[in-house]
Amino acid sequence: MASFEQCIKDVTEAVGRPLTADEEKRVGKQFGTIVKKLRIEQHAEAFDALLMKEIQAQSDLAQAGALIKKRNAVKNKVAVLKKIDHLETVWADDPVEGARAMLVGSMTGRKTGKASIANLQSALSDAYMMGVAADLDKAGLTQWVGKGTYDKEIWQAMWELNRPEPDAHKLAALPQEAKDAAAILNKWNETARIHANKAGAWIKKLDGYVTRHSHDQERISQVGKDQWVNDVTEWLDWEKSMPDTAPEERLGILQRMFSDFKTGTHVKFQDAPTAGFTGETSAAKQLSFERVLHFKSADAEFAYNQKYGSGNLREAIFNNLSRMGRETALMRELGPSARYNYETIMRHFDSRLRDTGQDMARETLTTEKRNIDRTIWPLLDGDIFRVENATMARWSANVRGIEMMSDLGMATVTSITDLPIIATATRQQGVGMLRGIGEALTSLIRNYSEGDRLHVISETGVILDSVRNALADRYDVSGGQTGAVAKATKLYFGMNLLRPWTDRLRGGFVLATAHRLANHSALDFAELPPGMQHLLKQYGIDAPEWSIIRQGKESHADGKAFLTPEGLSDLSPETFAAYAQKGDTPASNAELESAREELKDKLRSFFRDQATTAVVEPDVATRALMLQGTHRGTIHGEVMRHFGMYKSFTMSVMRRVMGRELFGYSDTKGGIIPAMLAMIKDPTGSPFVGMANLIAFTTIMGYAAINLKDLMKGKEPRSPETAGEYAALLSAYWPKAGG
Repeated sequence: MASFEQCIKDVTEAVGRPLTADEEKRVGKQFGTIVKKLRIEQHAEAFDALLMKEIQAQSDLAQAGALIKKRNAVKNKVAVLKKIDHLETVWADDPVEGARAMLVGSMTGRKTGKASIANLQSALSDAYMMGVAADLDKAGLTQWVGKGTYDKEIWQAMWELNRPEPDAHKLAALPQEAKDAAAILNKWNETARIHANKAGAWIKKLDGYVTRHSHDQERISQVGKDQWVNDVTEWLDWEKSMPDTAPEERLGILQRMFSDFKTGTHVKFQDAPTAGFTGETSAAKQLSFERVLHFKSADAEFAYNQKYGSGNLREAIFNNLSRMGRETALMRELGPSARYNYETIMRHFDSRLRDTGQDMARETLTTEKRNIDRTIWPLLDGDIFRVENATMARWSANVRGIEMMSDLGMATVTSITDLPIIATATRQQGVGMLRGIGEALTSLIRNYSEGDRLHVISETGVILDSVRNALADRYDVSGGQTGAVAKATKLYFGMNLLRPWTDRLRGGFVLATAHRLANHSALDFAELPPGMQHLLKQYGIDAPEWSIIRQGKESHADGKAFLTPEGLSDLSPETFAAYAQKGDTPASNAELESAREELKDKLRSFFRDQATTAVVEPDVATRALMLQGTHRGTIHGEVMRHFGMYKSFTMSVMRRVMGRELFGYSDTKGGIIPAMLAMIKDPTGSPFVGMANLIAFTTIMGYAAINLKDLMKGKEPRSPETAGEYAALLSAYWPKAGG
């Protein structure tokens, strides 16, 4: 155990001067807490690895549940300590902005300001889905699976391949393509399960598992409780599902499940899932109903999904992987009891502000927390996907789909303003505006939805809409159109070239960025272009992280090299030794692997956030502002979604693009007004030049877009000469920009 003298020595070295008598006294009071904290942080991963081995060896579920509870208690403690340390170090002067940065990212250019939980949730979810798409493409199965004709055969193959002793006769009767596709889908289901367990869940591998069961609220509501209970009773394997439940109690359990599925309360993340463990010894104390329902056969389970599920097989797989990525990221960052830990962190800063007499700052923090709880948390924990009135939600979404098709026929022409936005993003990486536009134009003549380019993009974790739509008629089924309208919008935005336009620009930007990183791999961090240095720091990638990332195995396409997160998978564990080591104790194998995943997460977040900023897509912060925590199927919620249909693009540009130009070139402290004043005072600085380029180029492109649309309608080009004519021209363009 560390001595008090050693602790004083360490603190003295950290501050770079001798401590005063008063400082030594304060350190003495905190000595026990400091030592306990250091010991937990240094050994948490090793402790977790040992407990996981014990849990796996346990045949007594009660004992295993107790071990999980102990393991997750450590994970929760470490998550809270790390977040508090980080916020006190980086955001000590502005805990309110620090809380937002932790959850959804900050517009400011401060270090780690964009290393948010929301960003990691999107990056990890997309990485899983793009992994499926890339593997199917390699096997030549994308179109075969995308047809949906063989969903039942794939379901049967997944079921059999996941049994301890697969039935060879049943497998032999299935098409080889179904078995190959099933193996790929099983691989990514298992990857997501393992990641979730390492983050704090304990989801056992189930006999015959295909995918998480989905429960369509409208379908379930329409048939009613009695019919749903009768169907489930017929299809369910009661011995596997509820072996310890008396027959007379089964009806009550199913009725409670019906209520949860009908109201959608099952979609919200409340705690780390521990499927297979019940009672007070469960770490989660929250039974995962979807994994309690074991069906008699693959055919029975497929029948349930067809009648009561939220989509076809591919959509069920994609939605499950998306949810697993979202919940795993939440646990990685905030621990298994994510919401409770967040509350603990906020209470810590509330107490600190109270004790230091910062009453005004405390009131601001309290107000911001209420706003976060109402608007941001529903997007992080999935509660936003809960539908209050399924029929109203479906009709409203379909109306939006029809309205978008009627309004956005020429959206691709309007979208030429994407080019200068991409160019400003590449400028921050150290590339000139014109070269950035040139790269974007080049990407428009290339296909990124198959082959080597797709595989490299999949390694970055950025998903393309065309890939998603090749495998599913509707994705994120709790938030979009359904049935014929969903298929029509999918076809329409492919035919009017908006989706290919967006995908090619985004795919090209991702590859250009990965290629730049590969070209920079010979450079130390201090030798990188200043803009790239500062950009990487915002995602938590500094000199120590870069020294490892640059060693990653390169991928190749079109004769070029690319540096991606998956390149870190091939590095030896020893590569991470210095980075993972805390104190004098060498890092354990578990800590080395944890360091590898941490760096992959940071790089995935970098690629994903940069790609959706360059080719603008509303992020969680924008969606929180637009939706205000409302649910689909409510009057307020549907009004907000209709209002935000076209406004989210403009708001995203203002927040993500203009915010980047204003704040993104330095470790900015202060709000928008001080940043604007500083920009104006320095007309040769990067913020001023970047903002000027953005405004000038988007204005030119916007003018070109309007005239192109007029020419296509047989009208003469507009030539504004007065201020009023200029204002009318701008008002005609911006409300519909980007769709």
